[in-house]
Amino acid sequence: MLTGVILAGGEHDVGSALRLINGEPRISRQIGEMQAVCEEIIIVANEPRKLLPVVPRSVRIITDFIPGFGALSGMHAAFTLAKHYEIWVITCRERSISSAAAQLLCERRRSFDYEAALPMYQEHPLPFHGVYSRSCLAPITGLLEMKERGIDELLKRISWGAVDEAFFHDRQVDTGNFDRMERKLNKSRDRSPHVSYSGEQNGADNFGK
Repeated sequence: MLTGVILAGGEHDVGSALRLINGEPRISRQIGEMQAVCEEIIIVANEPRKLLPVVPRSVRIITDFIPGFGALSGMHAAFTLAKHYEIWVITCRERSISSAAAQLLCERRRSFDYEAALPMYQEHPLPFHGVYSRSCLAPITGLLEMKERGIDELLKRISWGAVDEAFFHDRQVDTGNFDRMERKLNKSRDRSPHVSYSGEQNGADNFGK
């Protein structure tokens, strides 16, 4: 059982979610792809009423419980209310997502009993196409109490494994959008470029073999 979470709580996120791609709102395309593998879908938005006309009734729209801390605020709200133990997290800004990739991430997370499994693109993890366990709620809550807002800080506090490009390609799973995710993540990241994601610092391992 998998819960899909779409983060749409940023200042301009609702506009991005409603942007048309081939005549269809971006968030509608994301919901359609998530429905292939998710029994539950949650959207975290700061302007939920604007999304109601395009979101099916089966999809829950919630707001941050503890606002002001970016993606961690949204993840905290969603993980608190999620019905299922595994949670696939994306942002509403992604042009395309892959349910097949999410399934592989679930399988690898379970196999190694990690708290999260993240795609790895050019040696950078992509936390906003990752699959997390609900056990991540405790460290997320702790970070909010410390007034931390960086997703990087969460990765330092949980055990996670990286699934590399070769693993997806060997199983004929398209990773064509991962390069866009990686570029956007690097632009928005407020950490030092010298912080590493590998090794014991973050409890990370690469099981994409």
